[in-house]
Amino acid sequence: MRMEGLTMSSIIECSEFFQQRQTKNARKSQLAAEIVDALLALDGEAHRKLVLEQIGLKRGGPALRLDGPEGRAVLAAFDAHCLTQAGRQPLFSLRFGPGSHRWALSPDAMTFFTLSGSKTTVA
Repeated sequence: MRMEGLTMSSIIECSEFFQQRQTKNARKSQLAAEIVDALLALDGEAHRKLVLEQIGLKRGGPALRLDGPEGRAVLAAFDAHCLTQAGRQPLFSLRFGPGSHRWALSPDAMTFFTLSGSKTTVA
């Protein structure tokens, strides 16, 4: 195994980078689970502002603001699990296509969550 050119600080930087990436992905998955819960409470689809309100209420506080850090994090989590993302089975869709603010569970996700009666755990 070649270790030339590697320093302890470069190894630590690499390790920290991967830890941060894993933490960010876990956070998006948790937020995606909150979006699923909100959409299920709203019959599977709703305007994104209603979804943010539902998440805020579920957390015991006010509605999340679209321009606030938590609102932006929820938007990023939605986008990361949206129908428009290639390479994985979609969890969400934009009900009226690109540019729409009406969020929905994808048809497969809606079937899964409503038939299974399952609590949300998103990977």
